[in-house]
Amino acid sequence: GNKRVVRMANGIAVPIADYPYVVTVNVTDSSGQSYYKPGVIITDTQVLTAATVVSRTVNQPAIVSIVIRAGSVYQDQGGFTFPVSNYQKDPLHNSPYGSHDVAVITINGSFSGYANVKPIAMHSTPLPPATNCVALGWDTDVSSNALLRQAAYALSTDADCAASLDGPVPPTVQCAASVTVGFACHDDGGPLVCNGRLYGLLQQWCYSGVVPFVSIPAAETQSYLSPLLVFPASGSATVPRKNYMTCSCQSC
Repeated sequence: GNKRVVRMANGIAVPIADYPYVVTVNVTDSSGQSYYKPGVIITDTQVLTAATVVSRTVNQPAIVSIVIRAGSVYQDQGGFTFPVSNYQKDPLHNSPYGSHDVAVITINGSFSGYANVKPIAMHSTPLPPATNCVALGWDTDVSSNALLRQAAYALSTDADCAASLDGPVPPTVQCAASVTVGFACHDDGGPLVCNGRLYGLLQQWCYSGVVPFVSIPAAETQSYLSPLLVFPASGSATVPRKNYMTCSCQSC
């Protein structure tokens, strides 16, 4: 089919072993068109991405399949592929416009036990402006292979975010400023990672400098995600829930 490859503007090539939670979401529609978007492993069976990745208007061909590729620096080769059993986007997506841009994809089987494939812990409390973070996505090399890359970002103030959006900031949105090189358009679903934990997802907007992202610790994002996430029962051999959802207190 016709493949549309997501491109990150420049960025530094990085090994998947350093970012084993980054995956490619390969979506194919009923017209045979296929496209790639980033996603993030958040449990042994679930991937987080932007709602736009799995959204369709009435005039667009329906999604017929989604496959997750994990454990590879390449968008379309290597690593391991996992079929998807279901996906669910936040029902409040785009109310208001640009808000609640998050979806949970559940695979058949489990990510557990595969090389360079593992979940990332998520922030549940906001971090202060100027916190240094990295965003991850893909860009093509000289051989036209789409390789995993990172770019440095710093969290922005609400005022800078509102100025960039030219309007009020939705409650599920924050912004970050590119420190070195930025992202191209359509990197929606790519993770923003701060202090080794997932803090946000990039959105399908074209901005230079200060860019909006889905805030994972935002109260409305948390209230959507909490009932959906499937963690191992405590006492099992895998890491219990408290190591995934973290907050500043000791009683979480």
